[in-house]
Amino acid sequence: MKPCGLRIWTNRLAESRAFYTEILPFKVNFGGSDQGWIIIGTPSIDLILESDEGAESSRYTGLSFWVDDIQTTYRDLSEKGVEFVSPPQKQEWGGWLADFRDCTGNTLTLVQNPD
Repeated sequence: MKPCGLRIWTNRLAESRAFYTEILPFKVNFGGSDQGWIIIGTPSIDLILESDEGAESSRYTGLSFWVDDIQTTYRDLSEKGVEFVSPPQKQEWGGWLADFRDCTGNTLTLVQNPD
């Protein structure tokens, strides 16, 4: 088996589409705001942005993105207005992590492997 998609709930679908395709470097594969969901393609898994108009639409997703240079990615995303929960922090296992929020408050993580 191979994972094929991960749902990310949002109460602002059009704004989420812009975040994942203009701030983050991904593209729309299928769907639209009028359908209530959008599939964002990444090199490894599809992200399914799905409309959730409930009060509790933002959450910790558990979704992590590998990056080659976490400091540069942190700086670039910060300059684009991305809110970071924590700056890059070296981990006991030798790599680096930094948590950030998408435009509707979902928490995502950057990960850099040890050198």
